[in-house]
Amino acid sequence: MWKSFAKMEKKSPVFPRERQKRWDAENLRTVSTKMIREERAILCSLCEREKVSVYELLRRLVRQWMMEEAARHPEAVEAALRDAERP
Repeated sequence: MWKSFAKMEKKSPVFPRERQKRWDAENLRTVSTKMIREERAILCSLCEREKVSVYELLRRLVRQWMMEEAARHPEAVEAALRDAERP
């Protein structure tokens, strides 16, 4: 799959990115939180020290928590997936 994208990119550098932007718009949603200024400063400092972005850290933490909760509550996951399939 990735090889075919590389070939397309050589022919038309705009097509793969436009396709990705369309997929992102249809499938990705933002999850965020608010923090007080001091907490955010500490978070950013620690992330910089560990060479990980704040967004990557949050993504990892949320996914880890979801996996743990999904193992405890598989019925909730099944219900959420059914609801997500509805238009």
